Amino acid sequence: MQKTTTSRLFLTAVMALAGTVFGLTACEGAVGEGEGEGEGAFDIPPTNADELADYIAAGHYLEWDCEAEAHAPRAPSPHPINRICSNPLLASSLPGEGLPIGAATIKEIYEGEAIIAWAVGVKVAEGGADDGASVYWFEGDGVAAPAADGTGDSGGLAENQCFACHTDAPAAGGQEQFFTIVRP
Repeated sequence: MQKTTTSRLFLTAVMALAGTVFGLTACEGAVGEGEGEGEGAFDIPPTNADELADYIAAGHYLEWDCEAEAHAPRAPSPHPINRICSNPLLASSLPGEGLPIGAATIKEIYEGEAIIAWAVGVKVAEGGADDGASVYWFEGDGVAAPAADGTGDSGGLAENQCFACHTDAPAAGGQEQFFTIVRP
């Protein structure tokens, strides 16, 4: 699906407003090629809540392959209206093959037309759908304490909800623990 200029401008404005209201700034040294400089520098989001909030507020993921519009959730998702973006490592992965470390997805979660939270998955270690330690999960609004913040073997919501649900991704046509992969 193609990125739309209108939704990118809208989301950039939302991110800028969030940064102004909540004092969020672009993160330095995000994990990825070039450590924050040059093309591809922000392709892999950080895997801790504080740096991830800054990364999201800076809008780095808006350069990834994103669904054209927000939509109703797809089964079995517990998330309300959402839009999914896949980083270049995830978007270029081949179906049926293992995903590379650094493959990531960011799901914008909406209420009406406003983004109210984000759900993030980042492959951090070798392993497939049944390996909780292989994916970092985050869900939150970037301001309050996140609902999920950890790998699928770290306890709490990251393990009991994110990982528990995402182990079903392959059976639903996904890859490893990722249900939806947005491809160029």
